[in-house]
Amino acid sequence: MKKSNILSSPVKKVKTDYFTGPVELHEISGITKPNEHDMYHVIFKKSSRTKLHFHTGGQLLIVTKGNGSLVYYKKIGSGISKFKISKTKMIKLS
Repeated sequence: MKKSNILSSPVKKVKTDYFTGPVELHEISGITKPNEHDMYHVIFKKSSRTKLHFHTGGQLLIVTKGNGSLVYYKKIGSGISKFKISKTKMIKLS
C-alpha cells in the first residue's frame, strides 16, 4: 500500500451553499479510491460552519482536532418546511 499525505490532495472549491466562513476542502477520493462515495478532508477555520443541508446517503465525520458541535434535524409530518432542530452532546477530544 502506498502512503500519501491527505493534505497534498487537490483543494476543491467550496460551495457557499454548504459552508460559511473560511473552509478548506481537500478531495481525497483520488488517494483512497472508494467504490461507493466521495471522500473529503475538510478544515474549518475559526468561526466556520456548515449550513443546514442533507445527504441522500450516509455521512461519516472523523474529527481530527479542535472542538465544535454537530446539529441534526428530524422531520415532523409530511411537509418539507416542518422540522425540528436538535443539538447532540459535545464530546471533548482531549
